Amino acid sequence: VGAMVAAGAVVGNRVGVQPKQRDTGWVEVPNLWGAIVGRPGVMKSPALAQVLLPLRQLETAALNNFTAIQAQYELDQMKYVADKKNIESQIKKGATVLPGQLPVLPVEPQPQRYLVNDSTYQKLGAVLNGNPHGLLVFQDELSGLLVRLDSNGQEPARAFYLEAWTGQQDYTFDRMERGTVRIPRLCFSLLG
Repeated sequence: VGAMVAAGAVVGNRVGVQPKQRDTGWVEVPNLWGAIVGRPGVMKSPALAQVLLPLRQLETAALNNFTAIQAQYELDQMKYVADKKNIESQIKKGATVLPGQLPVLPVEPQPQRYLVNDSTYQKLGAVLNGNPHGLLVFQDELSGLLVRLDSNGQEPARAFYLEAWTGQQDYTFDRMERGTVRIPRLCFSLLG
């Protein structure tokens, strides 16, 4: 179960299966949710740890790769600030500057993620914004997540999780303080 859910999380919504030949509107993605149930001490956690080892290795490699991408972003940001100051000084001197001459603000990169353990649904949405193909939400003690989602005030979080089940619908957070976060296709696998 763990291996299937982890594999589905890596594939995410990159591919799908069209169950009916002529019905192009019905596509299912390998967005799997799984639970391992057993009494304490039957070695559920060690077995899942072994199954998730390749996913953790992908996560580590992506994080190592991200440091180089982040360094390039910081250089691009410095160049943007310098170009902007240069144009501002030209304007102060009376030069005409066309909109096409303005520097382009670099987009802050987000690391490729494969695994999330504990997050609020808002933060999970922000992570998914940078990982639109999906990832794995892994909670070793799944009962803790279910109890948290069932508590009063967690109605939006429950709705968020349920909307992620299909793996194909877009989702948008609009908040006064954080602005707008768009997730092209809300998709994550769940394992615990």
